[in-house]
Amino acid sequence: MKKVTILALNNAISASVMGTMDIFSQAGITYNFIMGLDPEPYFNVKIATQDGNLVKCFNDAQIHPHCSAKEVVSTDLIIISSFYDFETLASNRQSIDWLKDHYSRGTTIGS
Repeated sequence: MKKVTILALNNAISASVMGTMDIFSQAGITYNFIMGLDPEPYFNVKIATQDGNLVKCFNDAQIHPHCSAKEVVSTDLIIISSFYDFETLASNRQSIDWLKDHYSRGTTIGS
C-alpha cells in the first residue's frame, strides 16, 4: 500500500485537501471492484499539519488532521495543499525543511 500525506496549511483551499484525500482514498477501491477483486484501498492517505492542530481554510472551514508533520516518518508522496495567498508561505516556513528532508529520502512532492 502506498502512503500519501497531504500537508494542510493554514489558509488552504479546502477542496485541495479534502478532494485530494477523496480521490486517492477511492482509487484502489474502484480499480479492484472493476477487476472483480476485493475493494481494498491502494493508498493509505493521511492529512498532516505542521503541529497536528486543525487548520483554518481561507473559507473559514476547519480541517482536523490525522497527525503532525513530525509524526510522518516515511511516505511515498506528499501533496501540499493549495492556498489562498502568498502570506501562507511565510507563515508555514518551518514545513520547508520537513519537505526537503522527505525529498532527500526519495519522497515525491507535488501540489
